[in-house]
Amino acid sequence: MIRNNNNYKEMLKNLNNKFGKVNAVLANEYIKVYPETAEEHRNMQKFCREEKIEFYVIRPLSERPFKIVMKGLHRDTDIEEIKSELAIALPEIEILKVGQLKNVRTKSPIDIFMIELKKNGHENKIFELTHFMFLKIKIQNYRKPPGATQCWNCNMFNHSSANCGFQTRCLKCGENHRTNQCPITTPQENPKCINCGATGHIASWRGCPLFPKIKPTKGQGVNYPKAQREFLASQYRRQENISYSMPLKINSNTDIEIAVEKFTKNLQIAHRFATKTVKKSTATYIHADIQDLIKTRNKTKKAWQTLRNPLIKTELNRIEKLIKKLDKNSRQKDQTEELEALNKEDGTLWRKAKIMRKKAQKIPALLGENGFAYSDSIKAETIAISLEKQFSLNDLSHRETENEVKKSTENFSTLPFTNNQIDNLKCIQPSEVIKVIKNLNIKKACGLDCITNKMLKNLPCTMIFEFTEIINNIFKFNYFPKAWKTAVVVPILKPGKDPTQPENYRPISLLSTLSKLTENFILDKLNEHLAENKILCPEQCGFRKSLTTTHQLLRVVEYITSRFEKGECTGAVFLDVQKAFDRVWIQGLIHKLIRYKTPPHLLQLLKSYLEERKFAVKIGNSISEAKIMRAGIPQGGKISPVLYSLYVNDIPKTHKTLLGMYADDTAILAKNKNHKYTAAALNQHLAKLDDWFLKWKIALNVNKTEAVYFAKARRKYKPIVKIKNQTITWSQQAKYLGVILD
Repeated sequence: MIRNNNNYKEMLKNLNNKFGKVNAVLANEYIKVYPETAEEHRNMQKFCREEKIEFYVIRPLSERPFKIVMKGLHRDTDIEEIKSELAIALPEIEILKVGQLKNVRTKSPIDIFMIELKKNGHENKIFELTHFMFLKIKIQNYRKPPGATQCWNCNMFNHSSANCGFQTRCLKCGENHRTNQCPITTPQENPKCINCGATGHIASWRGCPLFPKIKPTKGQGVNYPKAQREFLASQYRRQENISYSMPLKINSNTDIEIAVEKFTKNLQIAHRFATKTVKKSTATYIHADIQDLIKTRNKTKKAWQTLRNPLIKTELNRIEKLIKKLDKNSRQKDQTEELEALNKEDGTLWRKAKIMRKKAQKIPALLGENGFAYSDSIKAETIAISLEKQFSLNDLSHRETENEVKKSTENFSTLPFTNNQIDNLKCIQPSEVIKVIKNLNIKKACGLDCITNKMLKNLPCTMIFEFTEIINNIFKFNYFPKAWKTAVVVPILKPGKDPTQPENYRPISLLSTLSKLTENFILDKLNEHLAENKILCPEQCGFRKSLTTTHQLLRVVEYITSRFEKGECTGAVFLDVQKAFDRVWIQGLIHKLIRYKTPPHLLQLLKSYLEERKFAVKIGNSISEAKIMRAGIPQGGKISPVLYSLYVNDIPKTHKTLLGMYADDTAILAKNKNHKYTAAALNQHLAKLDDWFLKWKIALNVNKTEAVYFAKARRKYKPIVKIKNQTITWSQQAKYLGVILD
């Protein structure tokens, strides 16, 4: 390989004059010359050195040494001793070189030796060697590490110093001497690269523009010394079956679906190539004393099977009893030591307690419509059918409100969107996406696409740019992808309920992590509109900035105790809304969003987000068919709590009572010295609520609704409070926002 410079014609002319017609081919910045004989090959090298022509030699495969590695020898074994012992063990092989490999980071020798052999037809016999120098060894082919070879002579690439005909250059100073002979022995603050000429790095830095990039073959990864992020990025960029082009060409809703499907598939492929399946070890720890006894038992057992001597049988039984006893004592000792080592300061005590409290129960046979379900797949279908009924509207009707909602939503659907409104949308930047990804919790479960938060935290820049482009097009076309609208539901048994009844299982929805990541930006725009127009009522403390359950509890407790010294008593009704999030009237919610003057594009996007949602129940490795959600807002969604707050935002209020709300936990309080006045105030408010609940298809669970009468002294007569023509019984205490009030 001769360097291709300005006078290459003169150089090739001289070669042709000297050696006759020469086969020369242009190869980028080099000219590849093919000598016909070994003699011509040596003469060409000599001629190039005399004429000071820069070159390097590519040795043919037949002349390259055969390299293997030997594992199993002690790291302090002398290299010369290995050579001499190998010559005795295998006299037909010809040893060229023996070297000891070193750890990349610590530079300390390891117990692996590389051996170079001459190719003479007998080199493969070394693989027959299984024992060497009284030790069991393993012989393997030498695998070259990924990356380009850098010459120690000229510090250029793709050849070694033994085959180099370039001028010697120092890596540190660039002078005509080897790097190990350089007078500079201390690290330089601002070194200069002798290859690219830039300052701040040396020529061996992988980030140098002229440092050759690693090109793995299909299906193979690259062992990067850095984090999993670079490995995942390399797999995404370099797998041949992944096609990617920037920018994305999205012109319709269908293009968004295709882009989301392609992005998800590419990420799954990259993850599959970048990770390894870890097999659970089935081996158990056995104490050394027990291991010796097991060996003795096995020998005794063989002797008994051969000789059938009763004394040997007695000895066998004694050993087996001793093994069981020692094993039991060993396990108890290990458990005792583990418990004694627990510490509440470093959190080990609480983690252990949490694990011991968790009792994972397998779902038993379920009684469905067609009899008992025994397999996981039929159980999943049975619970899915039950949940399909749960995710449906309450059987309530108010003709006037329904007509108003229908007219409002139909008028909105026919409204045209102007280009000015689209142009005014502020684009999401990749830096904003990275900021949200950094705050993700890697312990959260993934959705149907099996993309975890840990995978998102390791996304390379190219994928973040692509995902940002998808989010911006979601806002541009006001369309939420259908691929993100299917939730995986994991059923968990409600405490104290019959496990054979499918309706006794609480659905835990798992949404796509990509969906929840996108929802963060939709929520930001929605919160911005709500804050600017001060839409949410002050009585609602749920999921609002700077407000917690503590603020609502303090508000309620202060109202109860503020007039105790003046003899006033407080009546409180704690309402229980039946399936609050699961049975929200979607069209009614969209009507209220229109009434709150939500920006048309944001409203259209929220409409796309809420409609045509599905769910599938997962039990074990079985997943049911996807069922349609006919009502309700998605459980586990980032936007869902705010949407529910907007749905109940126009709840009736009276000046005689106090209304306290935290999402769906609602409390009504009234106080007075006269218990009849308190009852009248509560009943008046409950009557308004009864009409309002009917209008917006919200059902109350009257049996779980509680009423508590707070007073300093016991009251003989307590007021009568009714809702839905049912009297609410007074309780001594009630649980509100996790705190018992009595």
